Amino acid sequence: MPSDKIGIYKLINIFDEFNLNSTKFLDYSNFKEAFILYHERESFTEELKERILEIKNSMNIKRTDFNMNNHNVGYYKILIIRVYRG
Repeated sequence: MPSDKIGIYKLINIFDEFNLNSTKFLDYSNFKEAFILYHERESFTEELKERILEIKNSMNIKRTDFNMNNHNVGYYKILIIRVYRG
């Protein structure tokens, strides 16, 4: 798992093209939102900190919103081939 900003943007591009399924998609969407908010900020304000914590605290077992509107089911076989081939 890449820990650098560029590597994570690459993963975001892959998961945007080949969607995850189930609540993993929802957690990914929350992660992506928080990541972009943090890395594309002009300054780190208290409001931004609160929004990122709000996103974090609505993920995984703390999730209460399971609405998956606008979600297209992805196919893992295609993703595995793409990652393998580079």
